[in-house]
This record gives sequence, C-alpha cells and structure tokens, in this order.
Amino acid sequence: MNKYITKIAMVLAALFMAVPVFAIELDTTEIGFPIEKIEMHGFFAQGYMKSSNNSIFGESHDGTLDLRDFGVNFSGYLTEDILLAVQFMGYSLGDQGGDKINLHYGIFDYNYSDQLGFRAGRVRVPLGLYNETRDIDMLRTSIFLPQSIYPETSRDYFASTDAVSLYGGFDLDVLGFLSYQTHIGKLINDDDLTSDLTYTFRGLGFYDIHYENGNSAGAQLLWDTPLQGLRAAWSWRRIDNTAIGTVEVPGVGPLEIPITVTNHCNQVWSVEYQIDKLTLSAETSRVTIDGLPDATGWYAGANYEITEKFSLGGNYSRYAYDRGNLSGTNPDLMNGFQNTVSLYGKYNITPSWVVKAQVDMNRGTALNQNFSRSVGDELESMLFAVKTSWSF
Repeated sequence: MNKYITKIAMVLAALFMAVPVFAIELDTTEIGFPIEKIEMHGFFAQGYMKSSNNSIFGESHDGTLDLRDFGVNFSGYLTEDILLAVQFMGYSLGDQGGDKINLHYGIFDYNYSDQLGFRAGRVRVPLGLYNETRDIDMLRTSIFLPQSIYPETSRDYFASTDAVSLYGGFDLDVLGFLSYQTHIGKLINDDDLTSDLTYTFRGLGFYDIHYENGNSAGAQLLWDTPLQGLRAAWSWRRIDNTAIGTVEVPGVGPLEIPITVTNHCNQVWSVEYQIDKLTLSAETSRVTIDGLPDATGWYAGANYEITEKFSLGGNYSRYAYDRGNLSGTNPDLMNGFQNTVSLYGKYNITPSWVVKAQVDMNRGTALNQNFSRSVGDELESMLFAVKTSWSF
C-alpha cells in the first residue's frame, strides 16, 4: 500500500509543479568552465493504466500506476562545431524499467559540415521516424507509439547504443533534401535491466542471466521530398548478442548455457505527410533472426490538431512473429500475433504540461510483456491509459 501512496504523491507533485517554465541556462564563464553556457532540460510523466481480460503490462488487469518516465539532460557547445550532450533517464512500465536511472545518451558531436558530422558515445538509435524522440512525451498525441513498430517490450534494446556515428545531408535541389545516419558499436547490456529479452529467457527456464558485449550496426536514409510536408525513410539495424544463462538439467543440476542471437536484422520503411493540422503516417517493418521465421508489422495512423491545445488521433496496427500469421485469424496462435486499434487524445494545459488518454483494442497477445501472459489469456482485450507529463 505504501508504494502506491508514494506513487500517487509523485503524480500530485507533478501536477503542482506544472508551471510554464522553459529551458534552464547555466552561465559558467565566471568559473572558467570550457563550455560557456549549458542548457538543462527535464521531464516527468506519470500515468495509470487498466486492461480487461488480460494483463498487458505488469499488473494492468488490476490497474497500475507503473506507467512513468522521468529524466534530465544537459547540453552545451565546446566550440561552434562541437556539441556535448548527456541525458539520464528512468522509467517504469509494468514489469519493465523499475525506475532505475540509466545513462540514456551521452555524446560528443562534431559537425564538420552540412554533409558530414561525427558522433561518439552513447548515441540514440535511428529506427523508424520516431524512435529517437520516443522519450519526449510532449511531442506526440498518443501515450504509446504503435507497438507493431515500436514495441515497449524491446524499449531497452532499441533506445541507444555505445557507438561511433556519421551523419549529414545533401540538398537535392528540386528533388528535396536527403539526410543520412549510420553507426557501429556495442550493445548496452545491463544484467539488471528488466528487458523483455530477459523475461523471454526466464520463461524458458534460465536464471542468473548475464549478457556479453553484443554488436550493433545501423543506418537510416531520410528523404524530405519536394512536396511540402511529405517525408519518407528507410532504417536498418543489425544486432548480434550472446547471453550466459543457468538452467536446471534433471540428473545433472545447474548448467550454464550460452544463448546466442545472431544476424538479428530489423528494417523499417516509413512515410509521413503533414497537411496543415493533419498528420498522416504509416510504417512497416521486417525482422529476421537466424533460425527463426521472419517477423513483420505495420501500422497506419492519423493525428489532427483541433485547436492549439487539443488534438486527437488514432491508428490501426498489425504484428506477427511469423509473416504467415499476419492476418491473425488463428486464435490458437494468439501469442504469435497482435492486431490493435488505438484511439487517443492530448490536451495542453500549459506549454509545459499536458494530459493524455488512450484506448487500445487488441486481438492477440504477441506484444504483451512475457511475464504478463498466462494460460488463461483471452484472444481479445482492451487497455485504457491516462497520463500527465511535465517538462522544462
């Protein structure tokens, strides 16, 4: 009971602190710090969710306050072309996150020219149109991004990576503008992260799971077309990872076994069209892993800004672990697919304080947190969520 009182107090604190403040700028000239001015931003978001029939995230069937994000970031220019930036962030989503604060990103960014830039450190992963900004809750109308492309169960894996990165862009004259990003580096493997991958291994009977340093590589091409408001993108990421897990073998006892994921490739094709106050978007993905069927997902959605303060939106998405079951017509395979209709709205109380609501109508359970699934799960379920976000 005490933990829920604490969480409710956090929600009330967020509401009372929600005043229209903006970036905090720290002047360091008097102390001789090499960066003259440092900008500081922060955010806090708290929500509540409840689901019917199945528990989708943690104990959502009973209602839960484990829907929370918070973070703070600092940035400043060392020279005109060199940016240093860092963000610390924590979150809680059902069984994931656990409010543990981690280094979300920390970069050295050298912008040599418009065509070529260099980043090193913990960089955000460009996958689809919205992965790099998914932690900025204020930017979108929905509480959750479409799970078929941006599954919350893989959030820890796809947020950022320790890597070196090249980026830039080219003016194509009448053909628009083409920008690119590419990176190569190491996965962020933290044994304490409550990621869905860890849950998957535990569900197979493994315990004392430790991750070795996996590899990560990726690229993105983003085309701002000549038609105003229309942009398209292709994103790709490859992961190779190994974990060591302990499993009980009858007659033998505990045995350490390597768990290897090789050639895990994710490709996403994206398009977005903004027409005045209406935004249309659609994305599709294909995931390949050696030895497993190809997974796929897609969504199409729309968002409309009714007034400066109030916006509404919705999307329809489909996902399947096996492309052959994308239709989601076989209820015996409901853990392998998920079709979702999402409706949501956002109200801007102040420029720095918003409230949101979202309803998801699901068929299938493929994107539920693994520890939330049970033998008695039903084919269809609903998730209702409300959330308030404050930023400065």
